[in-house]
Amino acid sequence: MTETNFGYAEQTLPAQRAYKKLANYLWMTAGLLFILSLVAVYFKISGSGEVVALRYNIIVGVSKVGDKSLLYRLPATSLMLSVVNFLLSRFNKTEQKILYLLSAMVTVAINLFMLLAIIFLFRVN
Repeated sequence: MTETNFGYAEQTLPAQRAYKKLANYLWMTAGLLFILSLVAVYFKISGSGEVVALRYNIIVGVSKVGDKSLLYRLPATSLMLSVVNFLLSRFNKTEQKILYLLSAMVTVAINLFMLLAIIFLFRVN
């Protein structure tokens, strides 16, 4: 590592490549989780009636029912948040590569929570 005139250590080129490689794996994992959520919603919709539970509350039980096509809003929301996160990480002009890695981790967490929400919601239906 080399030091700049401000006393901060600059990252070497292999460390930057390691961040980018790990972040790319995380982005691919987020994409896979999104595809899994779409597949889960598709199979749930194909095997259910016209009306399904859209929201479940542990106190009162099913609190919102509606058309089964509205279940696609869950994967659509995770896709929208993932795209916004990806674009913000790409337009990042700072030298801190950890921000790119952090945005990829947050995107994986978002997609994982959406997939879990879909799975738990299907247990109610």
